[in-house]
Amino acid sequence: MSRSISSIPTNRRLETFNDVLAHSPSREILLAPPFSLYENASVLAAILRRLRSDEAVKEEFAYRWGALADHIQHCALTISNDTIELTPPFLPITTLPYFTEAVRHVYLSATINYKSDLIRCCGREIPDTNIIAPKNDAGEGERLVMFSRYLKDGDDLDEAIPTLAREHKIVVSVPSYAAAKRWSTVATPPRPENFSTALEQFRQRTTGDLSSFFRLDGIDLPDDVCRIMVMDGLPTGATQLERYQWQTLSMTNALAAKLASRITQLFGRINRGTRDFSVHIVVSRALNNWLSNDRNLALLSPLMRSQIQLGHALHEQLDIHDTNGIVSLVDAVLNRDEEWLEIYRNEIQDKDLDPVERDRSELVEEKMAAAAAAEVRFAEFCWQGQADQARLALEDVVANVARGDGRVAGWFNLWIGYCYEIAGDTASARLAYQLARQKLGSGLPLPLGSIARPGFDLNTAFQKKLGSILLATPEAFSRQESLFSQGVVSPFTSGGSSAFALEEALRQLGETMGYDASRPDNEGLGGPDVLWVDASSGTLLGFELKTDKKASSSYSIEEVGKGHSYLEWLRTSYQDERCLGLVYVGPRSPATQRATPSDDMYVVEVAELVMIVHAFRAFLREARGFDAGSRVAFIKRKEKEEFGLPKIFERLAATRMRSLAG
Repeated sequence: MSRSISSIPTNRRLETFNDVLAHSPSREILLAPPFSLYENASVLAAILRRLRSDEAVKEEFAYRWGALADHIQHCALTISNDTIELTPPFLPITTLPYFTEAVRHVYLSATINYKSDLIRCCGREIPDTNIIAPKNDAGEGERLVMFSRYLKDGDDLDEAIPTLAREHKIVVSVPSYAAAKRWSTVATPPRPENFSTALEQFRQRTTGDLSSFFRLDGIDLPDDVCRIMVMDGLPTGATQLERYQWQTLSMTNALAAKLASRITQLFGRINRGTRDFSVHIVVSRALNNWLSNDRNLALLSPLMRSQIQLGHALHEQLDIHDTNGIVSLVDAVLNRDEEWLEIYRNEIQDKDLDPVERDRSELVEEKMAAAAAAEVRFAEFCWQGQADQARLALEDVVANVARGDGRVAGWFNLWIGYCYEIAGDTASARLAYQLARQKLGSGLPLPLGSIARPGFDLNTAFQKKLGSILLATPEAFSRQESLFSQGVVSPFTSGGSSAFALEEALRQLGETMGYDASRPDNEGLGGPDVLWVDASSGTLLGFELKTDKKASSSYSIEEVGKGHSYLEWLRTSYQDERCLGLVYVGPRSPATQRATPSDDMYVVEVAELVMIVHAFRAFLREARGFDAGSRVAFIKRKEKEEFGLPKIFERLAATRMRSLAG
């Protein structure tokens, strides 16, 4: 089968494909170009039919083949060292007979609390008035949460955990068998076929041998059955496609609500009621980071959020920075130490989150609910063979979704391009693929596309992007101009847009110019609000939006301090590009006396960006009036004179923050 897969174009990543197959330690996952799978679907179907006749896998194939047999061409194909997986890009839930409108449904769930997940699971939005959520004490027991991120360098929990296991029963949560190898000196996770037996043996045990399990969903280990859980890794997904979205495409916001549900389930495995108590030790960097982000914590229940925040506070207030401190506090909890009980009673309350992060979390979830509804429609239309209607389902919402999460919008752009290719509209497909690549990264396996005519050589990112817009069909250009007006011009000129809305408008402006434009802060990466990267010139520019600040307000020491952190993050994260600076978009006000702005910090008012927006729109309209050859020359001249990233920076760098008198 791998020979057939290798014949599918992989965006010149054949050697990477061979490496993934040849090296068993490889964790890389590759995605086949969707339209290439569409063209080769009959070949794969023939292979799968032969596999289905094999008695060893016949029963396992039965349901899966029945669900996908007629729709292989509309699936996503991912490849790793040991797995080739065909998965619908979006769940076609409404195509199943028992999920049709003609049947009345009652859905039961203990952990799905978010509209986006409910829509994906049920195929429709359930009104709040139709949701019955009786109060119960499930999962509301006492918890101590400890974090490895606070340990000093060289202090290793890998040695402390086995010591605890000799005296207490411990369960270790790992996301994969590969991750479980870290604990191989003390335990090996059971294979799925032996899981029930191993679980029962663990329940009956009375002494503290370490036991490790691959899966923890559907497992109850309450009270004295188990009091300690080691949490090693994020529960990032059961399907390979979901892991690809997380690991390769960094679609962290899109999966945040789903992760919150899984993490809630994970915490609940050993803590089942108000009288229960447990200890949770977080040892992986990814989970440490996820549970340290206020935007993520806003998705958890108030009690669980408070327990996690209490854990962070205890590390700082009690100076717990080594394994001895963690073990000592664990013993206090398990021995029901009065001092610990007093701390817990006094401190466990609904603690405040950063209001900006909380509001952003709610806004992103609102956009994700709209995305989920579009995904359901797309999948249904694809399964019915209506590619044009499927495309429209995503196109109608992609601009709005981008305001909440650019990476989800990029995933939508990928499948919009796929639908255009099915329709034979390669020019529109190329535009959609460029948008997908800009949002999701250059590693996306997409046809690059080019115009092979003398004088039409477009080399830089700006030239290629503007060429795809200005050399497209009139219909495709009209769509792009409309998207630019709605997504960029309107937010900048309406006068009432929030900083959050302007962030997305600024990102989209950079994207339309061909730059790798992202919102690192919104994606939880630790960078500024907006980032433009131009690989062609080897430069980047960061933006921090303070448009809600009053004209008389100074830039605080905290705002300037974050700016220093963002500049360091930019230089560390993008070592191959030169950081031009960090532009604060807001009133031309000074920093407070205690603040110490860098020479690389600049201040520009929104009006200056509005002028750039108008100038760029005028350029698009003027260029469209030329013949094709003249458009190419005009694109190159305007990049050199006005819209190349170094030129834009020159225009925005007129005022250094430290030059403004206090």
